[in-house]
Amino acid sequence: MKDWIKKRIMELNANNVIIFPLRDEDVERRRRNAEIDKEFEENTEEEDDARKRE
Repeated sequence: MKDWIKKRIMELNANNVIIFPLRDEDVERRRRNAEIDKEFEENTEEEDDARKRE
């Protein structure tokens, strides 16, 4: 392994973070999941508000 790669991995491990470039599919999946989570939270909040009014 090249020295600079090993050094970089050790630096990132010291912070408990390892960063790899994401593929386009991964980015799309994460974006889609974030949108789904946001919609789910909004729907849950609306249901909670409706229950409180009853």
